[in-house]
Amino acid sequence: MNAGRSAARRRPQPLAKRQGGGSGFVWIVITGLGVALAALKLPLLLLLLGGLAPAAVAGVVDADPDKRAAITVGALTVGAMSGYLLDILTQPSGGWSVVRDAFAWLVIYGAAAVGWAVYTFVPVVVALGLEQQATWRAHQLRKRQEALVAAWGPEVAGGKK
Repeated sequence: MNAGRSAARRRPQPLAKRQGGGSGFVWIVITGLGVALAALKLPLLLLLLGGLAPAAVAGVVDADPDKRAAITVGALTVGAMSGYLLDILTQPSGGWSVVRDAFAWLVIYGAAAVGWAVYTFVPVVVALGLEQQATWRAHQLRKRQEALVAAWGPEVAGGKK
């Protein structure tokens, strides 16, 4: 009898919100595209998987929630792969010559290395430039303050009367 009362007093618990919001559907679509590419143009799939591997690694190791490293590396890699992807799509032989071309892989992975260099060094160069600009501006303001003090006296600089 006591158990029935406690069950009647219990409030219904709200349903937990679903985390992830449809990522399962994205994986299904990606898998479907991969199967279709494997059936239609296997060299295209191999070039995409091998070429986008540096961007995937950048996405995994990047702790930034915006994934700027993955975006930088991925953009340069996709740019380097674009010509080779078009070659695969237009070759009547199937495109295996592009997949076997060592120079193509050198270009793709070289672009990924340049992407990492851009991600690593551009913020440093920008910070140095901004620091230099701030130093120059502070110097210019000090010179102007000295000119005002010379013209109007130390009171304009916050000095004593």
